Amino acid sequence: MLNSIFTFVSKALSYTFHPILMPVLIFGTLAMFDVGLLTPYNEENIVYFIAFIFIFTWFVPALGILGLYYGKVINSLHLDSVTDRIYSIIITTAIYTFTIYFLYFKLRANEKVVTIMVSIVVTQLIAGIITFFWKISLHSTAAWGLVCCLLLLNKLYCIDDNLFMPIVFFTFLSGCLMSARLYLQKHTIGQIAAGVGLSSFVMVLTGIYLSL
Repeated sequence: MLNSIFTFVSKALSYTFHPILMPVLIFGTLAMFDVGLLTPYNEENIVYFIAFIFIFTWFVPALGILGLYYGKVINSLHLDSVTDRIYSIIITTAIYTFTIYFLYFKLRANEKVVTIMVSIVVTQLIAGIITFFWKISLHSTAAWGLVCCLLLLNKLYCIDDNLFMPIVFFTFLSGCLMSARLYLQKHTIGQIAAGVGLSSFVMVLTGIYLSL
């Protein structure tokens, strides 16, 4: 009985906090706790920005992955095989790249927003290359990337530590998600640690760029 509960909770965490949801969580958190970081958007029009991020970083990629599945390009929505993971990374990266173009040239998003999206794409590309040879944990990469991103923004731009509570919450949630992936035997500790290391490395480089 207890095993069934742990399995259910682990699967629920894995599905609910899928890697493609991370941009929505990052910008949604900023909109709630420090909307000033998203200028020129403010409390009056931020909902349109978040809607754009939701549609183009979660909804469209999710439809794309479903299309690959029903088109028999990938074999499973669990993305367990190398081929399935590579195809999902390619389509997500392509959509995210278009999103960056639209944010920069059409919506005139600020440098912080564009840089965050670029760092996400860079992380995806590196994870995709690694996936050719080894099954790095995309869940831990994305989840810890979210935490590192909030830590970085809080350190550089938040005088009053506005993002402190979200950082605590997502750090706890990331730990739960990584434990869930281990419990489901989807990854080893090494694969989880590699995801953490990758996202930390990219965010350190992002911090150096934003500090220039």
